Amino acid sequence: MNLTAVEARLKQDTAQNAGVFISSVSNWATRIFEIITGIVLTIYFLAEGEHVYTWFLSLVPPFRRERLDETCNAQRNAWVAGCWGNWP
Repeated sequence: MNLTAVEARLKQDTAQNAGVFISSVSNWATRIFEIITGIVLTIYFLAEGEHVYTWFLSLVPPFRRERLDETCNAQRNAWVAGCWGNWP
């Protein structure tokens, strides 16, 4: 067995596949960042949802704010009733 040839082959293969490895690590890091961001935002909106909703309504002109609030509440109630209202 020629160890010099094996070493040369390993170096060549490593150099050829370095780009694939770096790309793979980059993809995994991106995916992990997306998951962590999703978890943090979910916790934030669950904890501060009412405050965020009030802030969102403050961006709407005052003469349309009440109607938007009623519409959003009706939609939320319909969604909850549709999802959980017929639960056995």
